[in-house]
Amino acid sequence: SSHDIQLSGVLIADDHCTIRNFGGTVSIVPAGEAKTYVNGTHISEPTVLHHGDRVVLGGDHYFRFNHPVEVQKGKKLSSRNNLTTSEGPKDFEFAKNELLTAQRSRLEAEIKDAQLKAKEEMMQGIQIAKEMAQQELSSQKAVYERKIQALEAELREESQRKRLEELNNQKASHKIEELERAKQHLEQEVYVNKRRLEMETLATKQALEDHRIRHARILEALEIEKQKIAEEVQMLQENRGNRDKTFTIQPNWNSMKLSTMIQEANAISDKFKKCYIFGRHDASDKGRSDTSVRVRNLQLGISTFWSLEKFESKLAAMKELYESNGGDRDEDVFCDPADEWEPDITSTPVSSLSRRRSRSLMKNRRVSGCLHDIHPIQSMQSSHSSGLMEKPSTIYSNSSESFLPGICKELIGSSIDFLGQSFDEEKTIADSLINNLLRLHNGVIAISKAHEEQDEESQDNLFSDRAAQALTIQVACAFEQLVVLFKHWLGDFLPCTGSARLEDELRQDIKKLGGYLQLFLQGCCSDISSMVKEAQNKVMKIIQQAVQCVGQLAVLKGSKLCVLENSSKVSSTQEFMAALQDGVTSGMKSLLDSGLETAQDLRQDLSRQSAREEVTKQMKASTVEWVGSLENAVAEWRTKSFRTQAQEGSRQQVSKLLSLASEFLKLKSCLQQTVEMIVSALRGCPSDLHCLRSCTETICSLARKLHSDFSAHSASAGSCGNELPRADCEELESLAKSLLLCFECGESPGLSKPWESCSSNSKEEQCKSDRADCGKSGPRRACEPHGDATPAVSSGDCTPNRIQWV
Repeated sequence: SSHDIQLSGVLIADDHCTIRNFGGTVSIVPAGEAKTYVNGTHISEPTVLHHGDRVVLGGDHYFRFNHPVEVQKGKKLSSRNNLTTSEGPKDFEFAKNELLTAQRSRLEAEIKDAQLKAKEEMMQGIQIAKEMAQQELSSQKAVYERKIQALEAELREESQRKRLEELNNQKASHKIEELERAKQHLEQEVYVNKRRLEMETLATKQALEDHRIRHARILEALEIEKQKIAEEVQMLQENRGNRDKTFTIQPNWNSMKLSTMIQEANAISDKFKKCYIFGRHDASDKGRSDTSVRVRNLQLGISTFWSLEKFESKLAAMKELYESNGGDRDEDVFCDPADEWEPDITSTPVSSLSRRRSRSLMKNRRVSGCLHDIHPIQSMQSSHSSGLMEKPSTIYSNSSESFLPGICKELIGSSIDFLGQSFDEEKTIADSLINNLLRLHNGVIAISKAHEEQDEESQDNLFSDRAAQALTIQVACAFEQLVVLFKHWLGDFLPCTGSARLEDELRQDIKKLGGYLQLFLQGCCSDISSMVKEAQNKVMKIIQQAVQCVGQLAVLKGSKLCVLENSSKVSSTQEFMAALQDGVTSGMKSLLDSGLETAQDLRQDLSRQSAREEVTKQMKASTVEWVGSLENAVAEWRTKSFRTQAQEGSRQQVSKLLSLASEFLKLKSCLQQTVEMIVSALRGCPSDLHCLRSCTETICSLARKLHSDFSAHSASAGSCGNELPRADCEELESLAKSLLLCFECGESPGLSKPWESCSSNSKEEQCKSDRADCGKSGPRRACEPHGDATPAVSSGDCTPNRIQWV
């Protein structure tokens, strides 16, 4: 920067102000809208500075101006007039209090504006609640009127039936006695049903009258609250217009500090293009003022409230994010899954309120606070009569039955059934992770679909449905199992190339997934459609990233994925399967890179070994050439993998890649142990020829199989690359035979005679030292896999059919 004085801060502009000195007169000129204060007064034009003036830049940078010439003039004038100054020291506290005193009117206006806005929002909430109550009671009135009409129609039909029965009785004169008995019975039955209908009609009219009385009370309470807030708003407006009047709320340093902090938070949010706006909220309750910070999400139309302590903590994180110029955690700073979000009513027109939208707004603290003393209206349960002698139905509905025990019972039953199932192939932890991610994927989609298809005029909450409750419990259980399996799976890993980064990525993805699931369920519970849609999109994105990480780690670990072979469960989720395939192919690339790097390191270690005898020199040269040939084969496999990676493979091809990874891990481990034995032989330590022959034969066999499988995989994927010539495979086997021949010659008595010329004591000490070096010098740079991937070759059992992979 070319500025003479450089300051940092959120409220410091790039070009803040200019300080000029012409002929001993110093002036300060603010630039644009940059906030500059002189002696506590905000300036917008050039101002001359005198000795002792206090200059504040951006609200939190304080300076005191010293002018030596004016000081000398002041001393001379004071000595001539024999005057003494009684002013106190003009330090930082003096400047801070001076700025607070000068900005008192602005802070008072800001506080009054916040209070006025809060009161206006309360009035708007009361108006919305009033109209919602009017709509609800009108609807209840129509329901009761229809019920009364239905009962009256049923009463008329019953009377008409009675008259028809009497006419029929008159026509059947030859059965007067029987009809008389039937008549008496019928009259009794009609009387009972008539009394029942009359009682139901009376109860319905009484319920309608109760609703009318309740309606009047609600309107009266809302009107009283509205008048009370209107009086407070009028008082605030009068106080705002009369600056000479004594205010009930005196601004202090904390108010100015909060104002500056809110400006900083909004500036940081605007810099990172976030849709969050912060504002002061002063709510008065029974003469007591409660100050908090209101956070609004303009994109989703929701808002929440932070305490001052939480706002200060969040602002510190925002400043840290501002200094680091953004990062992956920028969304977590502005949005906390633990926040209680609610619909924002500031821009909600009453004409757009449906019954479902009204129920969502009833959860707003401003609206629900107005009706906390009003008891909920009981809804009348509709009844249908199929006959006159049926039992009378109750007018008021009973409490809804809890579905939770039944859902838990079904989950326990499915777990018991799963325990008794038998599987042809043992499932791995990677399969369980994939299955739980799939359950989360399908569960979130099903809950979101149910929320979207919910009737706009329905009064029921989404989670009053049993299916929605079951899906929610399944999602929670699946996430808990995901966390437990993740920690258990990573505990089985040994340090290997690239695994630490993938573990950290998967841990962060699961952590973010949990936060977004919390926001998703809160949006469903509060009926905030925008919040549900946004959280669902983020959950789907994080699940795909997690699936991709699991696929990569499965390849590095050598684990199988039965979900690829039994893909009927994931056939409908193409994005899910595509992410898994991408992860497997990326993991295969990392594994081949690691194998190539391991082969290069082993060849370099062999090259650094010293060989003084002709036989050991030949052994070293043969080994270096053999490892180099194997290194070329790995490079060729890596090239074939790159050619097919860009093409979309089928599930069978991805399963084949996992099988290739397991075989490659075996070859890598055998190569490391073979080189260890040869290095030990070059150092003079005894080695097992049979074990070495077994390892080299295993490596050649695995290399031939991997070459054939990679070629078949490349051909099935449509790659047109050249295959590795068969002569190269034969050369690898030929070099292995040459290596074994050199090793046999080195073990013969004639060639080992120079080693036996040393004394027995020195020989034992040398062998002990060499054995210790052999144990330490083994090239263990790459990951040795668990399960079926790592062969354990001992000196005792080294035949090909005795090799055990542990």
